[in-house]
Amino acid sequence: MNKSLFMNELKDTYIQILQDFFAKNDRVVSMDIQLDLDQDFEEQINCLRDAVSLLKKAREADDKIATQAALLHISSYAMGLSSFFGNIDSDATKLLRAPQWPAIPENYKIPEHYHFPHK
Repeated sequence: MNKSLFMNELKDTYIQILQDFFAKNDRVVSMDIQLDLDQDFEEQINCLRDAVSLLKKAREADDKIATQAALLHISSYAMGLSSFFGNIDSDATKLLRAPQWPAIPENYKIPEHYHFPHK
């Protein structure tokens, strides 16, 4: 497995925040917390990669049926990835709605010591 994946780390952190901020009966998330998310993501990406490879080969062979089949697979795998990331987004939104959070000040900047490379 690719050690640079971080989906399980994200899942574990979400669960910790849920435990901190939500009652036991409201700790429901969209992502499958029983699943190895790193492995699931990697499998989905590999399926998409295989479908793209099929598309390229079928197109080069001028095989219109195989090209269509590849496009169907690409659509399906892309939708699966969309759902995967949609669940992450949905859960982040739920966590952000917890009333215990302090207000983020206007013009807030993430402190330098976090070494967050994006603005």
